[in-house]
Amino acid sequence: MPLPPFLAGILRFVLIGLGAMAVLSAMVNIVSAIQLIEPADEEALGLSRNLVVAEYSVQLLLGAAMLYFGFRRRK
Repeated sequence: MPLPPFLAGILRFVLIGLGAMAVLSAMVNIVSAIQLIEPADEEALGLSRNLVVAEYSVQLLLGAAMLYFGFRRRK
């Protein structure tokens, strides 16, 4: 059973908005993790820079998937 056009439009708008925010946030956090996390911080936090970047890369991929499904149109 397909969604009514009004609800489909709202869902599409929400997916695009949340996906764009997730992608932008992940990109900013990846850049900041690369530039700001130093070896002393890695030891104090118990996290490596690569682990933090990998976690935000997953967020980037999920945001890109939301954008894809938000922009996809069906006939």
